[in-house]
Amino acid sequence: YFEAANDIRDSSPEEARAYELDGLTILRAMANHHYGPYGFLTEGVDWNNHVGQKNHVDDALFGAIKYTEPFLNNQHIVEPTLYYLENLAQKAVKGGVTQWRDCEDTLLYQSP
Repeated sequence: YFEAANDIRDSSPEEARAYELDGLTILRAMANHHYGPYGFLTEGVDWNNHVGQKNHVDDALFGAIKYTEPFLNNQHIVEPTLYYLENLAQKAVKGGVTQWRDCEDTLLYQSP
């Protein structure tokens, strides 16, 4: 979605914004599936206790699995995030502080 938005940004700004919003929605949904202070992404969700309760986050009967393959599971969120920040986010520098904002003017990141 982000690449499509970037490709048509000049020729079709309304359609590009729709693609951008779809991409942000997906990225936000993925971010909400992370756990803990370091954004641990589980390998998956066990809805039928297939792997056993001892393998679930917080030992829940059903739910997210405690283990992961960090590189593979986080690559899908890092790549589109960096693409977005580099190509679509609004970047502004004020008083030595750099801010990146999305198309809805939400602050995404701030660098001192």
